[in-house]
Amino acid sequence: MRPRILAETKVDPTLVKLELTESSTVDDPERAVSVLNQLKALGVQISLDDFGTGYSSLSYLHRYPIDILKIDRSFVSRMLDNADNLQLVTTILALARGMGMSVVAEGIENEAQAQQLDTLGCVLGQGYLFAKPLTADDAEIWLQVTGLKRTASRLTNAEAATGSRRKTSKTGAASAS
Repeated sequence: MRPRILAETKVDPTLVKLELTESSTVDDPERAVSVLNQLKALGVQISLDDFGTGYSSLSYLHRYPIDILKIDRSFVSRMLDNADNLQLVTTILALARGMGMSVVAEGIENEAQAQQLDTLGCVLGQGYLFAKPLTADDAEIWLQVTGLKRTASRLTNAEAATGSRRKTSKTGAASAS
């Protein structure tokens, strides 16, 4: 199987990252497993977005060929104020690591959140702390200004997928290390 869009665009499948939500697989999980396994066989990376907010089923999570688990921003935004959310973030990190997945924390808006995630061993993140959503042209400029363009070849696929790392300069701009 080679999806039509990959054939038409001649894009290398190993450069493609498919991001899906938990709810997108709930109607027909068996078909989802089949399609995801076919895409994975082509080299497409699979990311599960907003983990923990949808129709989570751990019985299916282990069957999906997930590369990256993205912790929903609702947990990240409240983890410093709510011990239960902090425990959920800690548990999601442990679960993903145990299953060989990378983890991206979504919705990082301040240094305190970034530092807590560092403490927990979460090294990938995205959120307004780094940049607001950008057009492709603005992203190109942002990469040049922050110096990430020069170091992009050193980033792992998961880091490149997030568009940022969580180490920040004094100006708050993200930088790669």
